[in-house]
Amino acid sequence: MNNSKLLYEITIIRPLIIFLLVVYHCLCIFTGGWTVPAGVESNTVYWWLGKFISGFRIECIAFVGGYVMAYQFIERGKDQKFLPFVWKKIKRLLFPCVLFGLAYWMLFRYNGTWSWKTMGYRLIGGIGHLWFLPMLFWCFLLMWAVARWLKPERRPWLAGALFVILAVVSMIPNPKLHFGMSQVNHFLFYFFAGYVLWCYAPRILPKLNLRFVAGILVVLYVGLLLLRLKVAIPAHWPVWCIRLMRWGTVCCGIGALYGIVKDFLQRKPDYAPKPWLMWSNSVCYGVYVFHMFFLQWLYFSSALPLLVNSWLLPWVAFVVTMAGSLAVAAIFKKLKINII
Repeated sequence: MNNSKLLYEITIIRPLIIFLLVVYHCLCIFTGGWTVPAGVESNTVYWWLGKFISGFRIECIAFVGGYVMAYQFIERGKDQKFLPFVWKKIKRLLFPCVLFGLAYWMLFRYNGTWSWKTMGYRLIGGIGHLWFLPMLFWCFLLMWAVARWLKPERRPWLAGALFVILAVVSMIPNPKLHFGMSQVNHFLFYFFAGYVLWCYAPRILPKLNLRFVAGILVVLYVGLLLLRLKVAIPAHWPVWCIRLMRWGTVCCGIGALYGIVKDFLQRKPDYAPKPWLMWSNSVCYGVYVFHMFFLQWLYFSSALPLLVNSWLLPWVAFVVTMAGSLAVAAIFKKLKINII
């Protein structure tokens, strides 16, 4: 690919976020997110590390999706008609969700019973970690409508109004919906924020000291995270206040990461991503899809938790999981199987 057609910030942010996501999942047995395998001891250090990473990483993937969509639609003129766009996203997101969701369910969730109706809901809604794919599908479709009809890149006032509205909507409790729509209200804001940021970054960023802003956002991120995790929240505080703290934590985390990367690129005008980084960027989707297959097997179907010290366990699991996921993703890429 011609380097002039690359978003350098995304070639850095996307692999980094996937790296953090895999690390986080390796630590979930210490954070309370997963069942603790037999033989694993609790670890306060890993609890804190997992909580620190979990503050923004999944929302950042939605942010990247919106950012890249704006670049493709506006800069590269890939503003497609609705039906071709939908079909492309079905092949890219829903087919892998169903195919690998079925494989994941058969390997790790099947208990001898089967219902076509129930399985249909589960597969299209995403089994296990694949819930994110149909949710992202709906974000793309809704953002297509906004981009096509409302043109937020041409109307700053409208972009600002939608930003505020979607921010409020993102803090509303998730409705119980099928087909991956339950969490769209939460993630659509971050998707839209990525889209709008790409549109207005050339006007805004030159006016900012990115290193200073990123530093402030890091401090705010850590402060809000500590407040949410360790400070006793008064019982009379309304739910919206706690959700606002969560929203602020995520925004500060994404903003800090984006600011650090953009500051780095501004200070390195001749920067070009190394081939290994470009390759890593191209297999990120595959790593996301495959990593949980390896990790679930290592933690809950193999003897690894009994053989490895609890301090070493997440890192051994990380190395095996990452190596296996990269290998499988590379095979799919080599064979030009374009479903991941």
